[in-house]
Amino acid sequence: MAPGVFDFDDEAVPVAPAPALDEATPEEPEEVGDGGISDADRLVRLWLEDTRIVKVRLSPVWFHRITGRDTLESHFRQAMMLSTLHLPALPDDPDDEDGEDFVDSTDPDALPADVQRVFNQLPSLGPRTLAAFEQVIADLDARYAAAEERASEPRPVAPAVTGSVRGATVTLDANGYAVDVAFDQAWLDGAQVGQICAAVQAAADKAYERFEPATVEPSELDALSEERAVVMAAFRAMLNPRRDR
Repeated sequence: MAPGVFDFDDEAVPVAPAPALDEATPEEPEEVGDGGISDADRLVRLWLEDTRIVKVRLSPVWFHRITGRDTLESHFRQAMMLSTLHLPALPDDPDDEDGEDFVDSTDPDALPADVQRVFNQLPSLGPRTLAAFEQVIADLDARYAAAEERASEPRPVAPAVTGSVRGATVTLDANGYAVDVAFDQAWLDGAQVGQICAAVQAAADKAYERFEPATVEPSELDALSEERAVVMAAFRAMLNPRRDR
């Protein structure tokens, strides 16, 4: 346990009364398919809405199944870690016959009509225009490489956001997900299952109250990618001229 985690005189750690046992709440973690996320041993189960824990369940026999150096914290951390995992949506396959939503960003025909009209007025392809496009593309590539290097530079790490009640402290990551929990061992030794669940939920709620999402700045790489897509669309329009009449 990290020193100072349960220092309730520290203003950075909110204090709340010990949660009471909710007799109407079932203590047994629900089964697969109920929308919850469990640790590997299915001792802990969490339910989330967006990034926030909204329900906590703990097996009533957890203390019989945790032995040796194992801890209840580790099972909560495992369930929390799994709750932060997300699989990004896969882009449509341009070769897939059913991929009707795929759009080639460099295709002039995919651009708005007013932009296409401008492209139709581009000069004919020749040595000078080809050299000009090559220079523009080379400049964009250099700017993109420089932006990638800047993006890879280490950035200051935001301080952890924690919330505490008597018995439990929950820590959030930079995206607002609960990623860690610490229990006061003396409190845990005498706590009932419902009290543990209520304490984790209350501590998480305290942390959510203090959490402020980071301001997301427009990506320089995204802007350069869009700029390059326009240049390549113009280049393709010049290679395949279709003049409006």
